[in-house]
Amino acid sequence: MTIRILPLLLAAVLTLPNASWAETSEPSNLADLRAEFLATDNLDETIKRLNQLELQVLALIEDEPLKLGSLGSAILDIYPASQTGHLALQRYYQHLEASEAEADHLSELERIQAAMLDSGDGTAESPFVIMTVADAHAFTVHSELAPVGSIYQSSEHASFGLLLVARPA
Repeated sequence: MTIRILPLLLAAVLTLPNASWAETSEPSNLADLRAEFLATDNLDETIKRLNQLELQVLALIEDEPLKLGSLGSAILDIYPASQTGHLALQRYYQHLEASEAEADHLSELERIQAAMLDSGDGTAESPFVIMTVADAHAFTVHSELAPVGSIYQSSEHASFGLLLVARPA
C-alpha cells in the first residue's frame, strides 16, 4: 500500500491573494474567481458558510447522491471554482444518468484540478494551492484516494498550509 502525502497551501485563509497565483499557468478566469472570492466584503462569514456546505457534501458523497444537487449548486453560487461543488454536481448528475450535465461538471472539476496541479509539485517546497480543506478532500476522492489524516503547518516555503496524507481507496 502506497501512502501519498499532499502538501497544500491554503489560499482562503490569506487576506490577500498570493502573488504566485498570478504566475501560474492556470486560466485567468480561475485566478480572477479566486481574487473575487477573497475580496468578498464578508469573507469570514462567506468562508464559514462555504465550509458548512462543503462538509455536508463530503459526508453525503457516497451514500446520498440526490442530496448533492442542492448542496453543489449552493456551493457554486458562493464560489464557482469549488472542486467540492463540481464534484457534488458531477456525482448528482451521474446518479440521475444526465450524462451531458455530468460531463460538464466533470470537465470543470478536472480543469480546476489541473490548475491546482500546475500550482506546485506537491512537495513541501512547492505545495499545491487550494481554496478550502474540503477541496483537498474532494481532490483525493476524485483521485480515488482516501484521506488518512491531516495537519496544519507553517514552513519556510508556506506561511500556512495543510499536510494531507492519503492512501489508495
